[in-house]
Amino acid sequence: MSRILQAWPCLAREEVHVWRAPLDLRRVGLARLRDLLSTEERALSLTFRFQWERDRFVAARGWLRLLLGRYLCAPPGGLRFVIRANGKPALAEPASEVRFNLALAGPLALMAVCEGREVGMAVEPVSEDASGPGARTRFTSVAGGAEPLPLAAERQDRALLEDRARREAYHRARGWPSPAEVRRGPAPPSALGEGGEAAWSFHAVDAGPGYTGALALEGTVRLVRHLDCDPRWLDGWPLD
Repeated sequence: MSRILQAWPCLAREEVHVWRAPLDLRRVGLARLRDLLSTEERALSLTFRFQWERDRFVAARGWLRLLLGRYLCAPPGGLRFVIRANGKPALAEPASEVRFNLALAGPLALMAVCEGREVGMAVEPVSEDASGPGARTRFTSVAGGAEPLPLAAERQDRALLEDRARREAYHRARGWPSPAEVRRGPAPPSALGEGGEAAWSFHAVDAGPGYTGALALEGTVRLVRHLDCDPRWLDGWPLD
């Protein structure tokens, strides 16, 4: 077994782990992750139109099972999930206080894992060319003239995307994944709490080039630890 997995990170109650996992894998690694999926998950993967969509779905669900299995010291293929009353997936077997959330960013899956508190994660794509066709331009008066400020526009657009990601992460943590709900639902409460709600904290997530990510966590947290899955873990040792 890989030396990395021999020293699997311990999940303390005061921290959350955010994993980045590659989705575009070699056929052997992808096949090994597919072997971890349930019959229902494999059937669901076939509903996607394109092969690359099916492969990324399989990889994301496989990585999720592999990670949770390591935290729980349980066979990844034997994990059972249920949909709770608020619409969020949760572990049914083995019983655990571990909570998780999964978001996709192009060729990456991002998975948040914590214990005993609700967690949500969201990713928004960022335009790579803020000055290209269709980009908005801001103007300000400089020395009697009008000067375009594309950088200011880019910063403002980025701020809007980050706010949207935080809002969606909060809704996902609460079990409200619908994009419509993100737009018309309540804004995330502050870390101090509002209207008698539990306090929430929000953290930026490195979602890779071209994306911005946010993490919403019930209560405050001492540490957000960022970790990367290594495709080499899929070579040559038992996954289940």
